[in-house]
Amino acid sequence: MSTSFSPTGSVLGYIAISANGSRIAAAYGNIEGKCGITYFNDAGDVIWNYSSPQGGSIHHLSMSSDGGSIVYGQDGVFYLNSHGVQVWNYTAGNPDVNFIQMSSDGSHVAAGTTVTAYNGSVLYFDGRSGALLWNRQVYTEVQPLVMSSDGSHVAIGGNTGAMLLDSSGNILWNYSYTEVLGNPVSVSQSNSLVLLSGLYAGEPNENQLVGYNGTIIATFNVPVTSAVAASLNGPVWVAAGGFITSKGGCAVLHAFSGPTVLPSTLIC
Repeated sequence: MSTSFSPTGSVLGYIAISANGSRIAAAYGNIEGKCGITYFNDAGDVIWNYSSPQGGSIHHLSMSSDGGSIVYGQDGVFYLNSHGVQVWNYTAGNPDVNFIQMSSDGSHVAAGTTVTAYNGSVLYFDGRSGALLWNRQVYTEVQPLVMSSDGSHVAIGGNTGAMLLDSSGNILWNYSYTEVLGNPVSVSQSNSLVLLSGLYAGEPNENQLVGYNGTIIATFNVPVTSAVAASLNGPVWVAAGGFITSKGGCAVLHAFSGPTVLPSTLIC
């Protein structure tokens, strides 16, 4: 096996890693309009390379916890096994898939699509068969989408709101006054919590910790929030923010345990 992979003019995009770190999948595109996924082990050996039949670019990528299943989005949803073989795809209507997530065991897949700037949908699949279980129209551009580890809940953000859906496509709650920008939505399955970060009623620094029942558990401010992340099986949350305006300036990494504020860390 090779220890390098460098198709001409390629740029790596999205990347995913298995739970134990032994398998890595990286999406790439190149100047010739070709794109695909390269699958590595933790020694950097290329196990296989998959070329997308659509070309263009891969919009998003997700992997099961054991590295045995990979799903990616383009103008459709494409599901691969650990040998780089396409198991199924969904291209009906050529959906513009911006975000895609897989449950930890690969049994369910959720994809967020965009139709217009204020209109999108969430597609939910049986990961084993590729059957579309439901399609929920949402009046927001889906940007971003995350899924709980067992596939039981899907959270989305967008330019007109943030909402939580269950595995049947029911909307459990919808914060229509909330604008979520970039990627700052996270789900923690073990604690039934969703972390929302973005613009709340005109407050750009406000972040909220919300239960699956819609109850706001905590509200906290992180100046100029740029990213958030949550531990999968615990209550720890981190959020980065702040401006670096001059040489020697620092951003700040804020940490929380549920609603409890932990010591922050400077990133210089």
